[in-house]
Parts: sequence; structure tokens; C-alpha cells
Amino acid sequence: MLSHNRPLILLSCPESSFWGRCFFRVRQDYQRTICGKDIRCISLSRPNRLPAKHLLRMVGTSPVILSERIAPHERDALCAAGIAVFDPSQKSFQAFSKRLCLNAAIELLSLSSIPFPCQSLGIIDPAFQYAELAEHAVRHLTQVRILTDKLSAAEKFSQKMMAEYGASVMVGSDEAILSPLALIFSPCGILPTLSVPVILPKAPDLEPSPDCVLFHSPLPLLQAENSLDFPADFPCDISELAVLSARYSLAGCRGLAKLRCREITVFSAKETIPQTLYNAAGYLQQSML
Repeated sequence: MLSHNRPLILLSCPESSFWGRCFFRVRQDYQRTICGKDIRCISLSRPNRLPAKHLLRMVGTSPVILSERIAPHERDALCAAGIAVFDPSQKSFQAFSKRLCLNAAIELLSLSSIPFPCQSLGIIDPAFQYAELAEHAVRHLTQVRILTDKLSAAEKFSQKMMAEYGASVMVGSDEAILSPLALIFSPCGILPTLSVPVILPKAPDLEPSPDCVLFHSPLPLLQAENSLDFPADFPCDISELAVLSARYSLAGCRGLAKLRCREITVFSAKETIPQTLYNAAGYLQQSML
């Protein structure tokens, strides 16, 4: 976890001029605060032939997110020099996107015209590693069912939910347990064979079936004080989601767990369209007809 006095550093490499690519220099250095934590963005003139030791002196022991324009061999050289490079694609750092996805799932059900008693959610969790997410769903919905191979652990969780919330959580290892539900949340990205709407943290690895209604890749809704918007004359090519994932995983910014979703990608009738959550709820409602 990050120390309070160490900022998260972004090494950005926006497009630059010919001379900027020829001669390395730090173009700009800008700092702002998100959720009470410092973010420092350093804009570099080029993404290759980076002076690793010079950059190490600049960033010290702070965790660093690199621009996607920095090639893998350059990343390896920076890591070898001692720079603490944060990789948002690593599984251990995907907690924020999964929590945001669950928040989007709960709000999708709420925004749809599905009656509250029928606002049900299935969770695909083969290894039963997302009990915390499941408990969050239990606190907000009337029906939660879990598809898992770890029935013993899931049944203990179900008993705990009944004792603490009076909520009945059904668990099972057969996909049929998910068939009557309004929406399925799949934090691992597994697509069921059932024709039930599914929501995922990111785009699926496999092509969904044409008749599937799929929601994925939610984007967070940030208040102005937590926005990553830099000045117009300071381009930053590092995604908002990568920065928030780092803050959530490394700095303990648990307030981010409450963030709502401003936009989500919808796959329906062979089309993929970014939608506001309100419009996306219409697709969920239509699927129930």
C-alpha cells in the first residue's frame, strides 16, 4: 500500500514533434489530487530510448504507471533500473474495475422497469474468490445466486448472509441455477451458455452469441474534484481507469468503491454501442419481454 507522502506518478508520452523524438526531455510536470491522494503526471518527449537512471532519480520509490506507447522492452529496462512500475492489467490490480462493474449491475437493475422483487443477479465465480462482491450485491438486491465449483465455501457464505441480513443466497455448480435471473455478473469474464443478459468488467475474450445482450467496460462517473482532467495544454495519454485502479489497489482509496458508472458498452443484435447507464437499462428491460 502506498505511503501517504508518495504520489502516484504517470509517465505520459503524447505525440511530439520530430525534434522532441530526437532529443529526450521532460516536456511538462503537473500535479493534482484525486480522493485526497496526489497524482503527478510527467510528460516525456518520446516513448523510446528512455534514460532509466535519470527517470529513477525523478520518481524515486513512488509507484509509476507508464504510457501504453512505451514498448515492453522499455518497460523491462525501467523495471530493471528499480522503477516501481504498476501494471493495471495484472489480475491483482483489477479489483476496482470489478467493483465498478458490480455497481453498474445493481444500478442497471434499479433503472430498468423490472419490479424490485424481480431485480435478481447471478454471479459466476468458479473459485469463489469474490465473496466481498457477492455480499455487496446481497445488501442491495432481493435475489442473488452464485454459480461456483467451491460449494462448501459458498454454502458457508450463504449461511452467513442469512444470519446477518436474513437473505437467502442460492448456490450451485449447475448453470441452470442462473436461468430465471434478470442479469448475470461475471467478474472473471466467463460467458454462460444461457440466453440471460451478462455484465463484464471488460470486453469478453470470446465472441458472444448474436442473440446475447452483453454489457461490459463500465466507465466511472467522477465528481469535478476527483476528475483526472488536466489542462488543455497538458495532454496525458494514460487512462482514467488505470489511475483509479492504482489508487484503489495500492493507496486504499476505498471511497472509490462507491463510484457510479457514467457509460457502459452494450452488445445487442450484433451491434456494439457505448451507452449511458440509463439507456443501457432499456436493453435490459427489453430482454425481459
